[in-house]
Amino acid sequence: MAEVGERTLNAVRRQRFLEVLAATANVARAARETGVEARACYRLRQRDAGFAAAWEAALDEGYARLEALLLAAAMGSADDNAIDRKLALDVLARRAAQGRGAKAASTRQVPIEEVEATLIRKLDALDRRAKSA
Repeated sequence: MAEVGERTLNAVRRQRFLEVLAATANVARAARETGVEARACYRLRQRDAGFAAAWEAALDEGYARLEALLLAAAMGSADDNAIDRKLALDVLARRAAQGRGAKAASTRQVPIEEVEATLIRKLDALDRRAKSA
């Protein structure tokens, strides 16, 4: 099947891309198995916040699986699929250092209007304090 561009990343293809990404953590493979170009997926992620959030959630699943594999290896119950434990630990440590993952997933994106309103309120309060001092 010929690879197709961003405009054909319909809901079905988006879902398939995200499923493969969650299973493999491999953007190129997810795009290939979906029949789209990887660069089209990256472009869509840049301009569609919902798709970007779903992309991040798919990667979170990959990280959770990696943690489970490490835990199974530590407990002696891992399958024969050996993983490079040092590399896996390094990858997880890097993600944690970036403030990403399950803990970071509990944060919410705030609309710019809400940010602006909060800043204006705080600036007004500072202005009032400065005038009363």
